[in-house]
Amino acid sequence: MDEVLSDNGYDLNQLRSYASIIVYDDAQMTYGNLLKDQRQSFQSAYPNFDFDTEADIVTLQDYNRIMQASGYPSLELSENSFAIALDEQAYGLYGDMVQTMLEQNETLMVGQTILNRGVDQIIDKGYCTMSNGTTIQLIVNMDATSLHPYASYMVANYYDGSNQDAALSQALSIGPYTRIDSRLGTLNSASMLGIVMAFVGLYIGVALTLTCGVLVALKQLSDAVDEKESIVHIYRIGYGSTTCMRITLFKTMIAFGAPLFLSLIHTVVGLNFVSFITNGILMNGNWTVYGCTMLILCIYLLYFAITMYMKRSIVSGYIHD
Repeated sequence: MDEVLSDNGYDLNQLRSYASIIVYDDAQMTYGNLLKDQRQSFQSAYPNFDFDTEADIVTLQDYNRIMQASGYPSLELSENSFAIALDEQAYGLYGDMVQTMLEQNETLMVGQTILNRGVDQIIDKGYCTMSNGTTIQLIVNMDATSLHPYASYMVANYYDGSNQDAALSQALSIGPYTRIDSRLGTLNSASMLGIVMAFVGLYIGVALTLTCGVLVALKQLSDAVDEKESIVHIYRIGYGSTTCMRITLFKTMIAFGAPLFLSLIHTVVGLNFVSFITNGILMNGNWTVYGCTMLILCIYLLYFAITMYMKRSIVSGYIHD
């Protein structure tokens, strides 16, 4: 992280310390759900508050890294227990509501683990990443492997008198506050880039496939004209017209077989790759792959049929039983 900040022109002398952490999400851990039957009364008291926002789930280890970077004492929780924290600014505004969240939940199901309430009072030491100045953290002391990683945050502790949030954000090109990387956003960006690259690759591949089929057809028709003497010679040494036509068919099948095989491989691999990088959003299911494969096969069979029809007409002009 030091290297990233330095390379982007940020003055590290402004930082006393910082901690980069991972936060997790759970669709059931919204502010409204944590309030349970008290939600309605607090909605009347705070009409502009978004009660459908999910609380940040932070492991005890990561939360204590924030505390250490901020110069505060660590929090202690027994195994499989939870606490709720929010930043000091929001504590004065919503402390009573968040305290109610804590009191309403003796136990919580987080991931696949049942957690017990580990403290009786909410904690007024947290971090802020939302534009409205409120981020509620659900601190859990549990194995986080069952949780869904949502984002990464960096919490910065500046030296007295320095005000570098804007400079920090500009250095990292990330917008306001201390959020520096969204895993979900990175995934979406990477997926969109992958989709564009895959689409371009498939488009070029299909265009080359169709062009290759046309070139093979033209080459076969040209060879049929150039091979007049060979065909006539085979006919004159005793082979009938049927044999000559079989030889023509065999050569045409070989000429179309190799590019058709490579085209089908390109289609199957390309579409499965698109499905992989987009998590099944595009090319969902095998039927898409089968359909595109059959389309390529039908196009080549059409090329082959037209080529053979014209080639037979040319060859039949050289021989007569």
